[in-house]
Amino acid sequence: MYYQEIARNFTNTNTIMIDTIILSLPKGAYKILSPDDFKPSFEPINDWDEEQVSEFQRVHKGGKEYNHLLDLSSRQRGKVYPNLTIFEYYKKHKADYFCELKITFSCPKLLRGQSFTEVKNKDFPRIIKTLTSRLKDIEVIISPSTLRTATVTRVDYCKNMEYSSMAHARAFLDRLRRCSFPKMENDLTRYANSGRAVRFHSDLFETIFYLKYYDLLEPLKRSVDRRRTPQEIAKAKYLQKTKEIPPVVRMETRFIGKTSVNSHLDSALGITKGNWTFQEIFKEAYSSKVRKYYWNKIISDPRNYAILTHPSDEDVCRKVLEEFKIRRPKGIFEGLGLFYVLKTLGVPEMKTIFTEQWNQDTWFAKRNVIAEFATNYIKPETAFIDRLSNG
Repeated sequence: MYYQEIARNFTNTNTIMIDTIILSLPKGAYKILSPDDFKPSFEPINDWDEEQVSEFQRVHKGGKEYNHLLDLSSRQRGKVYPNLTIFEYYKKHKADYFCELKITFSCPKLLRGQSFTEVKNKDFPRIIKTLTSRLKDIEVIISPSTLRTATVTRVDYCKNMEYSSMAHARAFLDRLRRCSFPKMENDLTRYANSGRAVRFHSDLFETIFYLKYYDLLEPLKRSVDRRRTPQEIAKAKYLQKTKEIPPVVRMETRFIGKTSVNSHLDSALGITKGNWTFQEIFKEAYSSKVRKYYWNKIISDPRNYAILTHPSDEDVCRKVLEEFKIRRPKGIFEGLGLFYVLKTLGVPEMKTIFTEQWNQDTWFAKRNVIAEFATNYIKPETAFIDRLSNG
């Protein structure tokens, strides 16, 4: 069953996938040798000079951004470099001056030029060494120890899951798109890329499931991965030509912003920190716990659970008919009908219809009817959920 395939891939704890990560470094932790490689040219003020501070406040409203311009030929050759942005700002009410360097990169792409292969704990020294070298190539000097202890302001935990067929992968996404995420039901779930991605999101957090290889064939504006490499595109096009695209679903859980990183890891790991450093966050055990924590957020909802694990329609109807001897048909048929509306439309659309045509209290009442029906009559196929929870 494809449920067991999902479990096998979700429960593999021997690998970690941190894809996109952003490291933040304060003034003094980095050295820029070629300021003209930034746009505009990197010319920070002297924050001890009141005249410069006043002019900075007047012209730039207390904030200025410098973006590094990487030579296009480097990208075309497939050598992956980090994206660099410097944020210079002065908080007048506190008389605080900051000049922070943000380093954005993908761990697997930095190492291998692609994110098909996952990285492990043992890869961390190589990532630090490669990142230090690539930064030096573009004349930005940062010590390895500084990179290891840099503050993380964004992290994407990811996992590539392969199925026995594309039909199974699509079936999983098709069921998942009808689910909801706690507190993110109204217009926060969208099905994109021609039925190849499911996204649960808010401003500072999102969990995405999508077909990894097909995403690379999408136009850039429609794709989930906006930083694909030449190696990845070439591989996807070759597999498309040979009709051998692997049925791989990728799960990404993204924490965007320092506050989001701290609060979500506090929830998922039970660890409270004012700052997470790169070396602290790069752990296989953390990756597994975070992934399972947010997956369980989805399946802990009984309506989502029913959508993802329901047996065949024939089995449900036979079970219902068996109960006619001891239960009233009217209540059973109401639950049966509501369950299949939920199965067909999904939680977000069904909730919208009920609240618009009636009210929220009606939705809550019918939601309880569905949950009770699922508990009494739907014998779930739980192999993949049990293995995920216990893996």
